Amino acid sequence: MKFRFKLTKKQITWGLTAFLVIAASLVVYALIYRANAFLKPLRTMMSAMMTVIYGLIIAYILSSVVDFIEDKILHRLFYSLGDVPHPTNNPRAFHRMRAVSILLTMCFVLFVFYVLFALIFPQLYASVYEIVRDFPQRVTTIYRLVNAAFDTQPELRSSLMYLTTTYSSRINTFFDSTVMPMLTSYVQVLPRVVASTAISVFNFFIGFIISVYVLYSKERFSAQAKKMTYAFFRESHANEIVGAFRFIHRTFNGFLTGKLADSAIVGIICYIAVMLMRLPYPVLLAVIVGVTNLIPFFGPYIGGIMGVILLVLIRPSYALMFLIFVIILQLVDGNIIGPRILGNSTGLSGFWVIFSIIFFGAAFGVAGWLIGVPLFAVFYAFVVRLTEYKLEKRGLAKETDDYIDLAYYEKGKARHLGDDEAVKYHAQDTSPGWRKVFGIGRPEEEEKNSVKKTLPEEKETGQNITETAGGRKNGETKP
Repeated sequence: MKFRFKLTKKQITWGLTAFLVIAASLVVYALIYRANAFLKPLRTMMSAMMTVIYGLIIAYILSSVVDFIEDKILHRLFYSLGDVPHPTNNPRAFHRMRAVSILLTMCFVLFVFYVLFALIFPQLYASVYEIVRDFPQRVTTIYRLVNAAFDTQPELRSSLMYLTTTYSSRINTFFDSTVMPMLTSYVQVLPRVVASTAISVFNFFIGFIISVYVLYSKERFSAQAKKMTYAFFRESHANEIVGAFRFIHRTFNGFLTGKLADSAIVGIICYIAVMLMRLPYPVLLAVIVGVTNLIPFFGPYIGGIMGVILLVLIRPSYALMFLIFVIILQLVDGNIIGPRILGNSTGLSGFWVIFSIIFFGAAFGVAGWLIGVPLFAVFYAFVVRLTEYKLEKRGLAKETDDYIDLAYYEKGKARHLGDDEAVKYHAQDTSPGWRKVFGIGRPEEEEKNSVKKTLPEEKETGQNITETAGGRKNGETKP
């Protein structure tokens, strides 16, 4: 008698599941304890593709400028000439219009670079050079002012001298063991920094050229991506994926372009105001305020503090004037300029904006400060969409306001706080109030509440209330 071993479908499924679990566990172990072996090829690939990445980023940022030139200027010009540009119906006119719009966009970018390198950067260099040159003199002046103030306050002077004597050895140890080795390491890696900067400039230049090709064919790239999506996914899933990418594009594009425009306007206003107030270093202060304004929420405070520290070394009255101006400017920007430009591009409350800046800033540094808000807005919208889909599938309310006064759901019916029928899941507050704690509770209210709580129980048992004073028993009715 021959014995034949035959695997059932259930055994094959369990075996395949066990194999996949073991393989996934080995992959996770390798990623945790042998991460460098996996990350090294990835880093090599990323460094090789950095020019393409730069080109895609530049093209994405300049795409809004290209669309603006086409929609507001070139479309009307081509229509007036009787040539209607369209990607499919009239591709020749469309490509001519796209070439002209890209040319105008590149001219605009070159003009911005010219303004930066020919006008702003020389003044920035002169301002920084002057600050560094006069720094010892400024410190000496502040030291004399402090000594003059201490002469009138001998007790404060003695306290400061005691603190200086006590902690001077610790300060010297900190400088010798931490600050000086750090500066030495920075000096040693300076050639590497110069080399990496040169490579970054070269990658940026090549990426700038790549961005021209991406902008010229961006509609075709988008069409190819949608074509592949509908080829590999079901229609409903493909629609959701395409819609999700549209939402991501609108969120990022609206936030980044709006923030750039808002920061440019704030920087120009700051330059004009500093010139009118006759404060020193107007270009440097305007650049500091404009650049730091790119960081949501915390940026204005960072720029204001940096400007105050810079001016307090020259004259404290200048610092006070600049501080008052920055506060007024940020109030105007936060309530008038910013809402008109940005609107509600992210849909996040103030708490989530602060949370996203702190979280992504800690994870990715300055880049996290800049893109953390739109990135978290996309994640937040995904969670909201998934939550509403699950609630709709279960037949429950989707609006957040419907859950403010909700106690619990019971068989699909909402029970609200304060309802007499909502007696489960700790919906009723039975903790002693301040009246009961201090012994000044109202007995008539407590008696009414106790009667309301006992009546439903007696209705369920089908028995009448027993009155001991009249001698009636359970089951007898009142005449």
